[in-house]
Amino acid sequence: MRKHLYLLFDREHYLKTSMLLTLGLAALGGAMIAGLTDNLPGIILAYASAVLIISALTYTWTEAFSFLKMAGAAFVLIILIYMTLLIIGFVVPDDELHQKAGLIEGIAMVSVFFVLIPTIIVGIGMGVYRAIKEIRKFEI
Repeated sequence: MRKHLYLLFDREHYLKTSMLLTLGLAALGGAMIAGLTDNLPGIILAYASAVLIISALTYTWTEAFSFLKMAGAAFVLIILIYMTLLIIGFVVPDDELHQKAGLIEGIAMVSVFFVLIPTIIVGIGMGVYRAIKEIRKFEI
């Protein structure tokens, strides 16, 4: 992990890392200005910012399997969050506690929609890209 973080900011990768992070933060700012509630451009900008920030932190990985493991871990987290929310829904009958459970559900859904789903998108996309790149390297 330490080697990976150093790789992001060495002389070879510094410009690309900083550009991806800057573009991701600019897209996030645009999403906040446009608004996310029932606003398709704002939602698209939020997804784009999440994809750019995740890509900035993972583009130095060279193996396709690493990206696919990341996508698989995000998928497992989505399932665990869903099961946890189901359990909270069955266990909490009181109205006051049910409102707190609604807050927990909202936080969980935002993290699923704007962190884990873009992680799956980046994991599958970059995994396929790296796999094709590895296959072409062996063909030539």
